[in-house]
Amino acid sequence: MINAKLAHGRSQRKVIKHNLEAGQIAENVFRRILRETLPLRFGVTKGKVVSADGKLSCHLDVIIYDAMNFPALFIDDNDNQILPIEGVYAVIEVKSNLTKSSLVEAFQELSSVRDIHPGYICSNNELVDYRPPILEVFSFEDARSLDAVHRNYVELNRRHHSSFSSSCYSNKSQGSEDMTGEYYMVASISIAGKGAVYHMLDAETAIGHWGEYTTGMMICSLLSKLPQIELKPHRPTAHLSWLNAGRRDIYRSSEAAGKPKT
Repeated sequence: MINAKLAHGRSQRKVIKHNLEAGQIAENVFRRILRETLPLRFGVTKGKVVSADGKLSCHLDVIIYDAMNFPALFIDDNDNQILPIEGVYAVIEVKSNLTKSSLVEAFQELSSVRDIHPGYICSNNELVDYRPPILEVFSFEDARSLDAVHRNYVELNRRHHSSFSSSCYSNKSQGSEDMTGEYYMVASISIAGKGAVYHMLDAETAIGHWGEYTTGMMICSLLSKLPQIELKPHRPTAHLSWLNAGRRDIYRSSEAAGKPKT
């Protein structure tokens, strides 16, 4: 079923020659697959995340958030949302055709999330420390070998130095003895029909040659990890300036004028 939906998305993109529109089709297809697969309490949208002090991320292709307990601070006519980062489980950048240069762009976009990342542990599994949002990349295609993608993945994670990974063994786990001391901003890169590169809980990196099962493996990984993440309780007053509409009016004005959204 998932592969059929991806194949349909590929055929749509090949009809559309405009890169921007083809990219939007890829994002829509992937978001729809997640909405149909994840439990309803995990909302799936696009837009931006914001910290309590008002710092915004770049525009993000997929945001998986707590749809039961956290409000949308802003929704525009194209269903782009602004969400408090404390209520976000994961962020995924989607590419129709991944290349070395487009992967650099994806890391830059995800780094805007890491720049405002709260960094605290939110886990109900005492053996694993989860620090959401988890940051990932998904692509419909990539002409390179997985070995080449892996080299690029390690290189870019080192370039975007991070003081923590979104998941690792906790101090209570025996696996913590094997931790390498490396940290990764981006948890994984998955390429439909090919495989994935990712870091493991001990910070070793791995390549999964999963072929047609790659998208299913990525979604199964999310289904496994998301319930183990226990977000901090929502504090409505933390984003009072947004809920009070002042910042939303500024945001709408900047969109209408075509100015940078800060």
